[in-house]
Amino acid sequence: MKMDEFESAKIAFERVIDNYYDTDVVHLARQGMIKALANNRQINEAQDLLAENEMNLTEQGLFDDAKEVIQDIQKKIEKGQ
Repeated sequence: MKMDEFESAKIAFERVIDNYYDTDVVHLARQGMIKALANNRQINEAQDLLAENEMNLTEQGLFDDAKEVIQDIQKKIEKGQ
């Protein structure tokens, strides 16, 4: 997501989630999806996905980072950036 291609990133993360749902990599893909949604200014969708996966992301140590990205984007939106 370094090049701000959030739509492409969402598609890639969705493929990983669909194809590797029974592996540990799915947690990173869900976190990535949440970040891509947030960066694409789809805050409600990002928050919903974060809430749906709170337990698993917390267990993997990925929850706080995903939540922080959402909060950072919300602040940017509030400032009009």
